[in-house]
Formats: sequence, C-alpha cells, structure tokens
Amino acid sequence: MSKTDEIQEITPDDVAELSRLACPDWLAIVPLADDDELMTRIVGNILSADTMEEALSDQGMETASFKDMAGDTVTIHDVRRRPSDTESELGWYALMACTKAGSDEQFVATCGATNVLAQVVWLLGHDKLPAEVNIYSTPSKTNAKRSILRLRTPGSF
Repeated sequence: MSKTDEIQEITPDDVAELSRLACPDWLAIVPLADDDELMTRIVGNILSADTMEEALSDQGMETASFKDMAGDTVTIHDVRRRPSDTESELGWYALMACTKAGSDEQFVATCGATNVLAQVVWLLGHDKLPAEVNIYSTPSKTNAKRSILRLRTPGSF
C-alpha cells in the first residue's frame, strides 16, 4: 500500500461536512420546538395539581437524556428541535415525545448525538414515527472519555 492509499482518520469537520452533504435539509425535516406549547403544558401541569406537593414538584417539567437511558427500549412518537446551548456538530438537539416499553406514560427525552439525530431525521423523513427503538451505547475507539450513542430496532443485537 502506498502512502496515498493509506486510510485517513475522519475528523469532526469531515463528519459535519458529510452530514450537510448527505442531508442538507435536516432543519426543514425536524420542526422547531414551540416554546409556547411547552410553557402551556408546564403551566397546565402545575395548575391541574391536586396537592401542594404536586404543584411544587418538577413532575411534568423534567426531561430525560438518551445518554442516560442506554439499554432502554422506548417508542419515539414525535420529534422537535431546539438550538443547542453547548457546542455540538450540528448546533441543535432533539426533543422527543417518548414512552417506555410497556408504559403509556409519555415523557420528553433529549439527545444531541449526531448518529441519533441522523437516525431520528430518517425516521421522521420516511414517516416511520411512532417507532420503537433501543438506545444503544458503545465506547468510542478513539476517545476513552466518550461513548457512541445509536438507536437500534429492539432485538437486533
């Protein structure tokens, strides 16, 4: 193998550029989250509380992070996007209306992992929601401090 035939490492800039080329309309596919809708739901949860403990709790306001849910199976019902407050490859993260396997109770989950965002965009763009998925995490081969998050169909591994 000559020097010109060597495999080169892909950089984060390469990933971002490939993402833009592969799906330049990501933002058009995933609707922007409606802050008024979120606030209405939060205020509605507070005002409909039966007890002081319920009114003063975080119930209905918390979100779950997919990175903390590795190994869980969820159904993604809907997806919205929000601009990211932290530095990320795409500059946005997903807010997803989900239910856990075996439950009808809906919760909001967030994720900014590029792999997962690409998979969610595919699901949404191909009209595959709701979709039951398993949240899968594997250690990064190039950075010991990171893990790679992906979605898989349940039972596929």
